[in-house]
Amino acid sequence: MQLVMFTKMLAKLDVRRLGETVKELGFAGMDLAVRPGHPVNPENVETALPKAIEVWSGMGLVVGMVTTDTSLVDSRAAEAERVFAACGNRGVKYIKLGYYTWKPGENYWHRVGEIRRLLDGFAELGAKHGVLPCYHTHSGTFYGSNAAGLMHLFKDMDPKHIGAYIDTAHLKLNGEPFDMAIEMVRPYLRVVGIKDPRYAGRKREIVPLGDGLVDFVDVGRQLKAIKFQGPLTLHSEYHMDTDGIIKTTRQDMKRFKGWMKEAGW
Repeated sequence: MQLVMFTKMLAKLDVRRLGETVKELGFAGMDLAVRPGHPVNPENVETALPKAIEVWSGMGLVVGMVTTDTSLVDSRAAEAERVFAACGNRGVKYIKLGYYTWKPGENYWHRVGEIRRLLDGFAELGAKHGVLPCYHTHSGTFYGSNAAGLMHLFKDMDPKHIGAYIDTAHLKLNGEPFDMAIEMVRPYLRVVGIKDPRYAGRKREIVPLGDGLVDFVDVGRQLKAIKFQGPLTLHSEYHMDTDGIIKTTRQDMKRFKGWMKEAGW
């Protein structure tokens, strides 16, 4: 099990400070957001990623995966080639793609066919560079919003070339049991997102681990049962300043490691 931190909320930190923070919090490395406004972004990835990895390797950290901008949905985009090539050259194994959004009134199955062809393009690009593209289950008006929906996109595809990235919070919000989700995507399962949701009236929010709806001991037991070895990426998607995010993530890590120990890891 490789526990990494999603760096989305730490965009203000430079490369060295980001590494120092991730290391101090006890992670093996990072789920690196390669997005506009981040130290490593789609425009500079070819030069900035190797330099950043060199700094982080010196700290004993790894880049377990890269998360691209949510708009990256076509392998023919110029940034797709740059990001995949840079990751392949530096041994980053997994890349999270963008999202395909449902538009009311469109033909669901026709659009699924189109998305499958787009995913085929990413599979080819990943094979070219030795990187596995992964699609994330995100609740809401997205195709592949849970494991069942994801299999509409993945069915009969080669799991050597496309990966499933399931998420504890979004599966819970979709009402899909975690063990059932695992079983549906098991040949494709490569990444698991760790966060905790709850309802505040009619609104949904992400809260510190243990303050929401997810049973993380059960999550740990289910992952141990299938001998899961891929990245677990903790998201820390809190509406706080940087110091608050770091403080809350430190609490999250203490709780999460305790639950994983209870689960037998």
